[in-house]
Amino acid sequence: MRVTMLTKWLVPWNGTCQVCVRVAEGLVERGHAVSIITNESDTKTNWIDDNINIVTKPRKPIEGYKIIKEHISNFGPDILHSHDNMGYYFELFSIPHVVTSHSNWPRSWFLSKKHIIEGVGLEIPHDILMRMSDKVVSVSNYSKSQLRKRGIESSRVYNGITDKVNDREYNDGVNALFVGRIGPRKGKHLPEIWKSVTEQSNNCNLDVIGYPADKGLVKELKNIQGVTIHGSVDSIKPFYQSSDVLLFPSRAEACPLTVLEAQQNGCPVIAFDICSHRELIDTGSTGSVIPAYETTKFAQEALSWAKTHNSEVSSACESWISNKFSNEMMIDEYVNIYLSML
Repeated sequence: MRVTMLTKWLVPWNGTCQVCVRVAEGLVERGHAVSIITNESDTKTNWIDDNINIVTKPRKPIEGYKIIKEHISNFGPDILHSHDNMGYYFELFSIPHVVTSHSNWPRSWFLSKKHIIEGVGLEIPHDILMRMSDKVVSVSNYSKSQLRKRGIESSRVYNGITDKVNDREYNDGVNALFVGRIGPRKGKHLPEIWKSVTEQSNNCNLDVIGYPADKGLVKELKNIQGVTIHGSVDSIKPFYQSSDVLLFPSRAEACPLTVLEAQQNGCPVIAFDICSHRELIDTGSTGSVIPAYETTKFAQEALSWAKTHNSEVSSACESWISNKFSNEMMIDEYVNIYLSML
């Protein structure tokens, strides 16, 4: 089988890009031929399997279409698979087209003025694209239900995790971790939560990994005891393995890889009970979901998990992910979807 994918950019720090590449690499390992078309200015390919054919295209629509048309003619894909609203290009060809929705829209629409603009410029076109495509895939049951409310039926395929777990570190004190864009969607409640943690316990440390998008939020975090802001790092895995608990106070998600990766590396997760979080965390075994925006309760649960984190908890986290969110399971489901369309 030959599959051509389309995504706006290919960068290792973006969850949608990671999923796109993991699907592509899984297909190649099974003997299928795969190509990925992406914008030339945003392409970064040194983290991608050399057997995947990366095609760069200019941003200008007409020139971009010419490049895509030429590649599809030469590559001869059986399936076209898009991961964002650039999939409109694929609607111009009579080849089965599947669209994966990685979005948390319309929940994210009202988080900030920027999110409203993105909703109009990106999400509404993507919504229309899904209605035009041959098949839609949602990445969680939550996302599937949201699409159904808008009259779009989809097949649910959870995002898959690939990294293998190494031995964990267990240190003294409370060692917490936050991973994600430091902005209003993921980090708005983090300062309030961490202040509550430090008020309830001593010797608490919080490592913050992610792009510092909101300067005010970054400044507020820097002024709180025990916070270290690392920005972007080459590998998050060592932080997962040395942390007692992941704090994930995001306000809108579809199927966040961070939540899965932390558990896969033996680290329990605390998140608000919104969107897909209850599906991704085995409450009471691999972490907790807290009523939305109850920050004091969030801090209490984080402390409780951090202080009782041991090898038994880590094993439960690893088993939960390997049994439900493995990369192999994701590839199996996508292959079945492709075959059903041929």
